[in-house]
Amino acid sequence: MSKFNAKKSLARLKELDLELENVIKDKQDCTLIDYVKWVGRFDFNELPLSDADVLVMCVLSYFEYTRAFESAAEILLKDTLWMNKAGIVKLMITGGDMGNTNIYRAACESKRFGELLIKDYVNIASTEPPVQFSAMTFSAPGIFNMICYRGTDSTVAGWKENFMISFTRTKAQELAEKYAEEHIKKGEKWYVSGHSKGGNLALCAALSLTEEKSALVDHIYLLDGPGLCPEVAEDEAIKNIDAKTTRVIPEFDVIGKLFEPKITDTKIVRSFRKGINQHSLASWMVDHGELSTVPQNAPGCMVINDLVDNWIRSIDLERRKQFVNELFDSMSVDGVTDLADITPEYYGKVVVELIGKSRDTKKILGELPKKLFLDGVFDEIESQKNMYSQRQFDVLFAAGLFVFGLATMLISAKLFEIVSLLIVSVIILFQLFVLIRRIIKQKRVNENSRLRIIMLIGTVGILLFLLLRPGALSVLGSVIIGLIFTVFAYVSFERIALSKTVFLRVFSVIEAVLASILALVFFIVPQEYVGIAALIAGGIVITDAVLRIVLVIYSLIKERAHGK
Repeated sequence: MSKFNAKKSLARLKELDLELENVIKDKQDCTLIDYVKWVGRFDFNELPLSDADVLVMCVLSYFEYTRAFESAAEILLKDTLWMNKAGIVKLMITGGDMGNTNIYRAACESKRFGELLIKDYVNIASTEPPVQFSAMTFSAPGIFNMICYRGTDSTVAGWKENFMISFTRTKAQELAEKYAEEHIKKGEKWYVSGHSKGGNLALCAALSLTEEKSALVDHIYLLDGPGLCPEVAEDEAIKNIDAKTTRVIPEFDVIGKLFEPKITDTKIVRSFRKGINQHSLASWMVDHGELSTVPQNAPGCMVINDLVDNWIRSIDLERRKQFVNELFDSMSVDGVTDLADITPEYYGKVVVELIGKSRDTKKILGELPKKLFLDGVFDEIESQKNMYSQRQFDVLFAAGLFVFGLATMLISAKLFEIVSLLIVSVIILFQLFVLIRRIIKQKRVNENSRLRIIMLIGTVGILLFLLLRPGALSVLGSVIIGLIFTVFAYVSFERIALSKTVFLRVFSVIEAVLASILALVFFIVPQEYVGIAALIAGGIVITDAVLRIVLVIYSLIKERAHGK
């Protein structure tokens, strides 16, 4: 493919515009909209297609052009601008604009992109079965045709499809394959591209093409899109298209690391945003007309990638399917079909819905933070928990409550500080243990281990702050007890649905309400009243522990009576 390189083409560019030499010098770290405004005066005959141009067209694919095609089979991009200003052509994206509309409008007004023809536009959305699919072809007549698959929009169905790629082929993938096979024709130069979910669709489409159609594709662009689930697709097939594929991911990459496709030509692009917001195409940077790249991903995202990868691989296909279905059933509460319709109250309702779902789904959700903080250290203990009967567990739990209640009653301001110090020290020792365990397991210090070293140093820093800041340890103690009661309240709420009798359900409700109140008290009570709060809370917890023991004894007597 003819590559665009502004540095090497400086003489040619000066012929086109004598002022451009100075402009180029200022474009070392420019944004995508800067690039559009800079290069927009030249058509694709004057300057060949670049990687940055592909980014621009993928941004354009996030706009919904249905109304523009009501009376035309194809339309110039510049002719859609008035529709956008009138609210007819709308941006279909989750997480806010982030500059996409500005890029779209600048592209429409430019010579380079405004003269592109949009044709073969498809936009399909359905909740049953869940499908969100959009594809279009940008054509520079006589030069190239660029198929662009849209990424995820703001529909709940679209996000459910994203999760479904973890256990099955999706309807959108089938539609992407059909679109490419039907529209790629001889006699023209073709490119296939997509961002995010669109990158996954572009990969599926490229892999599915017949040998004849595949030969017509000059290049494939996968922009921060997930790969293929190994249980439902052969990763080996990617080798067939590797030579003509470019994969672009941001420095802090999470989405593109899911089932990461192994592409030789992988570029890591700089972004002016932070964290997960680097997924936005509009935030990617350009250097003299080419992508501004860095040698490796940020250490922070590597820990997340490792965590998510281990989390997904620990769940079999059937449980993944159940989890995704129940998660998105919960997200459809109040008939919400679009994430743009979400209100603050929505999140609380989703949590309530999830509490009523299967134990498997709640366990899978709980595994994610556990893998982050515990690094699988207690997996062996988890595997042994079924050795205990429910009654034995109840006795042990009651005994633990009794000890906790007694300790809470006896606690003083000084003890609060000692307990806080011990807890932070234990966290530091545990993080040190996890770090050493990981280094021994991997036989080297990789980026993941380096970040855990940073986390360890950060925890030590927190400890020093607590020691040097008067009263900080005491406040931390209150917060820790508040968190313990918060967890206890959650467990009690969960037991309401599992209780077999009305009495046990009422008992669980009372426990949950009291624990919630006590959690709130410890979060907001002034330090001079903590001792009184601790005395009352300890008495309540001890009473609860005694009642639990009484219930166990009563159930034993009842069983023996029935046995006679």
